[in-house]
Order: sequence, then structure tokens, then C-alpha cells
Amino acid sequence: MNQSCPLCNSVSSVFFESHKQIFLQCSCCSLIFLHRNFLLTSTQEFERYQLHENNALDKGYQQFVKPLANYIFSNFLPSHAGLDFGSGKDSSISYLLKQQSYNIVQYDPFFKPYNELLTYSYDYIICCEVIEHFYNPVKEFTLLYSLLKNNGTILCMTDLYNPSIDFGAWYYKNDPTHVSIFSKKTCEWIAHTYGFTHFEIQNRVILFSK
Repeated sequence: MNQSCPLCNSVSSVFFESHKQIFLQCSCCSLIFLHRNFLLTSTQEFERYQLHENNALDKGYQQFVKPLANYIFSNFLPSHAGLDFGSGKDSSISYLLKQQSYNIVQYDPFFKPYNELLTYSYDYIICCEVIEHFYNPVKEFTLLYSLLKNNGTILCMTDLYNPSIDFGAWYYKNDPTHVSIFSKKTCEWIAHTYGFTHFEIQNRVILFSK
């Protein structure tokens, strides 16, 4: 039942098992990931995302993403180039930035597959509730690093796992599209391996600076 870690290719072992899911944990980077036998197909994944009630004008979700917006407002100018990576159908964070005339573009492999946007470089890249959906995190982080300018920052928002959490009862793992679960140790591994010059966790926001 074991398989190699999709982030660092190291040995993994079963971390959690039920009749609906099997999650493995990497012995090196500590990534917790769904076994390949339980991964949705692209069609199933798209159908699941279609059920999301994304509305950029939703005040509750705007408040949820405010930590991302506030960091960008404090550290970048409207003229800086930003990428909302995995934006979904409608993005509250992009809406908040555009309201302040920030230069932000949106890419999503299902809803906004504008591959030409992946040929440019960006001062900041937002991954808001995105990295937990990565089937192939090494591929995605390698891409994100390549798109980031020197002195730029990747801002990830996700719910990090820590040992105080009862994984079996944890809501976050119940979404079948949440296939990669990160912890502080996993983020530290990413920061060290890719050579980010600065790494910081602010509650649900993880900052990787080049």
C-alpha cells in the first residue's frame, strides 16, 4: 500500500486509514498525502469544483482572505506583477486587489487555463486554498519557484496539520480534493530545498520569499 512521496520521492508509510481514505506520511518531508488509489479523476475533480459556491463579492470570504490582501498591500505596489494561481471560478483576493488598482492576473487549470500566463515572471504569487489540491506538489512548487522574480514572495493559504489535531476527526481531510496536507516541517523542507531566502508562517498563511 506504500508509495513514494509526491513531493520529495522518499519512503512513506500509512498515516491514517478508513474505508473511504488512506493517507500516507513521508518519512523525510512529513507531507501527508492521499494514496493514489483514492485520487479523483480529472473529470470527477472538475465536477467537485463546480459545486463550490465561489463569489468574489462574498463579504465572509473577503474577510477570510484579508490576511493575504493586507500582506500584499503592505509589501507590494499596485504596479508589481501578481499571479492568483489556482484562482477558481471567482476570486475574492483578486477582487480586493483590483479594487485598489493592483496588477493581478488569474490562472486556474480548470476554469482559467490561460497557459500564456505561465510564461511570465511575477513579484508575488498567491495560492489561496490551493496547495492542498496538488496531486503532484513537486511539479507545482518547481513551477511556482520558476515563475517568481528575485525578491518575490509566494503566499500560500492552507490549513496546516500539527500533532495536536485528531486527524481522524479533522474536517480538512474529508474533502476528496484535499490530497496533500502540509505541516510546519513540510514547509520548512520546501523552503530549504528550493533555497527560499525567507520563510514564515502567519496562522494559515505561509510565506516563501526568493
